[in-house]
Amino acid sequence: VPTMTVEEFEAWLVEMARYAQRPSVADLVIAALTEAARPLGFREIGELTGIREHRLTECLGSLEEQGRIQRVDEFSKFGTCIRRLWRLKL
Repeated sequence: VPTMTVEEFEAWLVEMARYAQRPSVADLVIAALTEAARPLGFREIGELTGIREHRLTECLGSLEEQGRIQRVDEFSKFGTCIRRLWRLKL
C-alpha cells in the first residue's frame, strides 16, 4: 500500500487547493489552442496550464472524443510517431 510522508501530504494539500482555484483543464486547453497561431503539443500546453501531463492527456482525449479538437500525429520516415499535436476543429 503506497504511503505519503507528512511533508508529501502537506505538499499534496497545497497543490489540490491551488488546483481547485483554477479554471477546468478543458477550459485552459481550449483557451491555449484558441489563442495559439499554431498547434500546441504536450510540453507547450503543459507550460501554459501548469497541469501535469497525465491529466492533460486525459483532458485532450476527452476533448477529441467530443469532436472539439483533432489530433495530428507526425511520423518519421520509419513510421514512428515523433510528435503529437492537437488543433481546434472548425
